[in-house]
Amino acid sequence: MKSPSEPSEAEQVHAKHLAAYFARTTDLTENEAETAAWKQFSGSASWVAKQTDTSQGTVESHCDRIAAQYGLFAIHPSNPDDGEMIDLEDPTPEEIDELGPDVRDSWFDLVEDHPDVAPEWAVEKLGL
Repeated sequence: MKSPSEPSEAEQVHAKHLAAYFARTTDLTENEAETAAWKQFSGSASWVAKQTDTSQGTVESHCDRIAAQYGLFAIHPSNPDDGEMIDLEDPTPEEIDELGPDVRDSWFDLVEDHPDVAPEWAVEKLGL
């Protein structure tokens, strides 16, 4: 998994624009949107914490909420091309069914921990 020591200037600009886009087009807080943007460049919570000037624990907490709401793919690096915007949308039941059983169970654990942000269908499926 890519974990650069310092992002390029282009990545810094792109992350800033991506964070603003996420804040505008999702229910994420500004801090969560910034975390989601930087996670597109590296999977390392410690690296993202450095970029966002916060703690690794805060990044991990944001990632749990982001993943509960938008699926696990939302917190995995996609290494977007310069200027590429990534849409975060609630995962569908079909998308979750396509996951392996361990990954699917991990996601439902996050839904159980964060039902306030998880897709309604998932909360209902768990009877929360």
